[in-house]
Amino acid sequence: MWLLQCEKLMAFMIFMTAISGAARAQDTACAINKTDPAIKGVYVDNFGGMQEVSKSFWISTDAVFEVCSVDNASDRIIAMNNPRNAYNPGKFSRFEWTNSANRLWYCQIVFDAPSAAAAAAAAPANASNPAQTGCGNFAWSELIRILP
Repeated sequence: MWLLQCEKLMAFMIFMTAISGAARAQDTACAINKTDPAIKGVYVDNFGGMQEVSKSFWISTDAVFEVCSVDNASDRIIAMNNPRNAYNPGKFSRFEWTNSANRLWYCQIVFDAPSAAAAAAAAPANASNPAQTGCGNFAWSELIRILP
């Protein structure tokens, strides 16, 4: 079953790469990122959703975010929401991650910024207790790595 999901995910990524190129031609506010995130990999979150993090995309179940920049020192990614996403298409997001209690957590603290600069300038999430709070009015989401 995981193999079938991985094959679907790869086909989806190829499709989204083609769409992304067209979107990039219209919006130059998202530079081509060349840095691998420290958390690069395929995960399942604590809600059962698939999460894939790479230097090009953050794919969250059926939403795609094109990575504009990675800051591994600050544990964050700025990304452009794909124009085909159901929520906030064409806007910008900021994902943050942290390790707490031997677990990896992420927070999409910004999801509707008008620009990459606005997403970068927003107040950070609070990582002091990610299992309970700190991602806006919510807890952070846990990332559980799927081994190859």
